[in-house]
Amino acid sequence: MKIAILSHNLVQFRGGSKVALMLGRELNLRGHKIAYVCIYENIKDLNKKFGTPHNYKVYSSEKPFLGNRLVNISIIWNMLKPFKKMFHEFKPDIAIEIGGIMTGLFPAVFMKVPTIYYCHCPTSKLAEINLYPTTKIERTYLRSLAILEKYLIKKVDKVLSQSLKTKIYLKDDWDIESDYAFPPVDTKVFTQSNKKKDIILSLCKYEPLYKLEELIKIFKKLNTRYELHFVAQTDEPNQYLNKLIESTKNDKSVVFHKNLPVSKLKKLYQRSKIFWHSTWAFYGLTIAEAQSCGVPAISFGREHGPGEIIIDGKTGYLVGNFDEIYMKTNKLLNDKKLWNKMSKAARKNAADRLGIKPFINTSLNAINEVIGKRKE
Repeated sequence: MKIAILSHNLVQFRGGSKVALMLGRELNLRGHKIAYVCIYENIKDLNKKFGTPHNYKVYSSEKPFLGNRLVNISIIWNMLKPFKKMFHEFKPDIAIEIGGIMTGLFPAVFMKVPTIYYCHCPTSKLAEINLYPTTKIERTYLRSLAILEKYLIKKVDKVLSQSLKTKIYLKDDWDIESDYAFPPVDTKVFTQSNKKKDIILSLCKYEPLYKLEELIKIFKKLNTRYELHFVAQTDEPNQYLNKLIESTKNDKSVVFHKNLPVSKLKKLYQRSKIFWHSTWAFYGLTIAEAQSCGVPAISFGREHGPGEIIIDGKTGYLVGNFDEIYMKTNKLLNDKKLWNKMSKAARKNAADRLGIKPFINTSLNAINEVIGKRKE
């Protein structure tokens, strides 16, 4: 079968880039031919970065209209030319949009290619619960897109949700049923190690939203010999990061990393004993990666992605404020037996629920269902 994977910007979503490339790799391993239709990213570089080698073709936009601005609107134009070329040369049996932007499916729908949309959140709901603060103009823009989505969703053959919470949103906002498939963590890459060090790890963005200064305060209050490591993808200049570095310049136990390759990130996961996530998330792939390395995670987001990844009290803790992060961390640091139990449970949680197998099984079932219905 020939399968096209669409994404307007794999690099921007970062976690989404891993999902798209892992899907392509797994489908390719099962004998399917893969083509990526994209706008901004270099697929070859990303495959090397994430360690997902496989055979594929790439169709991309050479000079994107409006750059990376107003992506929900400009993507319709920017996807049209590469998709049209792919349509005539590659002749796909099905197209899967996995970058989270439904308008990228307009060319596929227009050309009557069977379609699957992998949704992280309906835009109508995004206008109300966005992770980042939004202005009235931005919320108005999102609501206008929601009208466009409600038209397009009727033309899409199948919708998959990336979490149970998203599944609820889809039912509430679009009145559609969907299967869910957690974005997969590669449990063969992110594995446990006995070479643990006294490290607390947090993967984040170097932005005020993540309140990293609060995590630093907690770390200092713990008064341990541990190290606190922050990791983020970032581009210079970053005033927030510079401010954090200045505030900790005399403390060598607080370390900031930028743009780590997977090989180095994997080792840092494996050597860490506790993982901190300081805000809620639509999913939280980094939390799943930590679990896969046997790292108990402490996170905000009980009602969203982290609440589905972490089994509270067994593979980590879900919290509602920074005081709870301090208390739960202190508890784990002072109870080696409890930490060992949680570490083993975290790895099992990733292997059983969060890995590639359940994700690819759901994806293959969706592909077969759509193709089967189109043949009827």
